[in-house]
Amino acid sequence: MNNLFSIILTLFLAILPIAAFSGETSWESLAPEEQQVLAPLAGQWDSLDTEQQARLLQGSRVWSSMTPEQRVRARERFRAWQSMDPKERQTILQRFEQFQTIPADQREDILKAWEKFQKLSPDQQKKLQDKWRDLPSDEKSRALRKAMSQPAGSRDSGYAGSMGGRNGNSGNSGGGNGAGSGGGNGGGRN
Repeated sequence: MNNLFSIILTLFLAILPIAAFSGETSWESLAPEEQQVLAPLAGQWDSLDTEQQARLLQGSRVWSSMTPEQRVRARERFRAWQSMDPKERQTILQRFEQFQTIPADQREDILKAWEKFQKLSPDQQKKLQDKWRDLPSDEKSRALRKAMSQPAGSRDSGYAGSMGGRNGNSGNSGGGNGAGSGGGNGGGRN
C-alpha cells in the first residue's frame, strides 16, 4: 500500500512528456555519465528507436540526480513493480491515468493528503485504512464527492474529516483513503 504512490510517481517520471528529439542518438554521442548509467544497454543502444532512447536518456538524468538513498528506494520500487502480477500493474496504470484526468488543484490536494498519510505511524495508517475499508461503498462515494466538491485550498488535506460520520471521529487523522487516487483498496497491496 505504502509503495503504491511511490510506484505511481516512478511511472509518472518514466512517461513524462519528453522534449522532441531530432533523430537517433548514437552511443558515442552520449556524455560519459549517461553511458555509465546506461551501460547495460550499450550493445543495443543504436538499434533502439528514438522514443526509447529519449525515455532512457531522461531516466538516466533523473537517476544521476538522485541521492544514494533515493536510488535504493527506486530499486526497491522497481523490484516491487516487477513482482506484481499483470492485473495489479494494470490496475495501478489505470488509476494513474484516472489521476491524470483530475484537475491540477485536486491532484495537489490528493498528494498533500498522501504525504500526510505517509507521515502517520504504521499503526495509524492501518487503522485509517481499516476504517476506510469498512465504510460501505455509498459512504465512500459520498466522502470522496464531499472532499472533491470543496474549493481547492479549503479542503482538509487529510480527507479523514469527511469519513468522520461513521465512527464519530471528525478530526483530521490524515489521508482518509490511503491514496487519494483510489489506491486505498483493490490494488492487491496494503
